[in-house]
Amino acid sequence: MFKAFKERRPWVAAVFAVVLSPALAMAYLGRGALAIGYVLAEIAAALFAYGVPVDAMAGADRETLALVAQTGIRLVGAVHGYILAGRMVERVPSAWFARWYSLIGLFILAPLLFAFAFRSFLFEPYSIPSGSMLPTLRVGDHVWVSKYAYGYSRFSLPIDLPAPTGRLFAGMPERGDVVVFRPAADRPEVYLKRIVGLPGETIQMKDGVLHIDGAPVGYRPADDYLDTATDPPEQVPRYVETLPNGVSYSVLDRVSDGIGDNTPVLEVPPDRVFVMGDNRDNALDSRFPSVGMVPLENLLGRMEMIY
Repeated sequence: MFKAFKERRPWVAAVFAVVLSPALAMAYLGRGALAIGYVLAEIAAALFAYGVPVDAMAGADRETLALVAQTGIRLVGAVHGYILAGRMVERVPSAWFARWYSLIGLFILAPLLFAFAFRSFLFEPYSIPSGSMLPTLRVGDHVWVSKYAYGYSRFSLPIDLPAPTGRLFAGMPERGDVVVFRPAADRPEVYLKRIVGLPGETIQMKDGVLHIDGAPVGYRPADDYLDTATDPPEQVPRYVETLPNGVSYSVLDRVSDGIGDNTPVLEVPPDRVFVMGDNRDNALDSRFPSVGMVPLENLLGRMEMIY
């Protein structure tokens, strides 16, 4: 085993690339820049697979596309590593990361560090535990949330760490964005709702219709939604709501005089947003004091896709 590390054999590089990672194969050969390049290639392949529009997938699922992309990169890395190892004049790379104990450490730590950085600064997956966003999101759906959409705050990290308040690279959310947020700094749970009110606006519900700055939004009936999560399945009245910026989506209104269908005029403070669930009679959101209006600092990211 240790002789293979000293001689940098081509077959070992190829096996590393296929079984472990092309990046680890390049580290084995002392090629740090190529190792980083293959890491970026695998990230790009995964993002591509999960970013392909549904109508362009030709019946394939995203997991299959991701597997095909990753397998292709590993096969290319195996051939690349085999050729590089065969051409090496100096059989023992001097780079610290090419030593056997460094490779073991990279194999153990690199995936953990990569996952932490990926979930903190790029994308984080979430599962939907409730029906508050029906019909847009169903119980059990999984979504990707972009962590960079509005900048980074102390809540962006997957774990709670001491950090200053405020946001780094702050960006203002848009009306209609579906966001993940912490309702309060001292509450660990996260919510997923739609932004309907921006800082400085007034929000009011009148007979189930959303009003922004005193004007009703577009609100027209659509075909009923069949909720198969109930026993027996239930036909629920569905409406299409259109916000002033043109964003349209479906909402459900199960009860004509639900508890959240009529509210006083609520003014959104300068540093907060007003969020609501699309399932209007079964959503805990900014209409109720237990959630309230969400501080911009508490936004974790914007939903990008369902997978």
